[in-house]
Amino acid sequence: MYHSVHAVHFLLSLHWLFKAAGSPIDPPMSTTLPTVISKLEVEPSFKICPVCPSCLEVYPASIPKDTCCTRCDHPLYRPPVTRSTKARPITESCRPYLQFPTKSLEEQVAAMLAVPSVEDQMDHWHKKTRATGEYNNIFDGKVCQELAGADSFPFFRYDLDQLPDGEL
Repeated sequence: MYHSVHAVHFLLSLHWLFKAAGSPIDPPMSTTLPTVISKLEVEPSFKICPVCPSCLEVYPASIPKDTCCTRCDHPLYRPPVTRSTKARPITESCRPYLQFPTKSLEEQVAAMLAVPSVEDQMDHWHKKTRATGEYNNIFDGKVCQELAGADSFPFFRYDLDQLPDGEL
């Protein structure tokens, strides 16, 4: 995802450079992320969530297209537009005013664990010696130390030599 957005920014910059130089580009260059993904024929690995353009509240991708923001009552989607072509009129579907690409936490963790040696580094982290009262990283803070997991034990455990059930 990160690289796709940078690729689109690069293409957009290149497009404006050609335009400023007066060089016509035929066919026109793709400059939006959905168009680039479509042209490359790749399946995006993230969901596109609608965002309220007024208060920036993010909503799930499955929200009905006629929904308004629950905080400020601004519509989330543009009304459908019908444009005429030589062959026939085409009605474009509703598009969000503003969009946010996202991955679920589960997808992000799975992608992270797919990287070689990450599990070993994470396993090494929980065996690291901790100095009481010293803050060396975010995990030394009170929130990370007291955050409870599903089993009611601390979510970020580093007090055991071996974690139960082979957990990271």
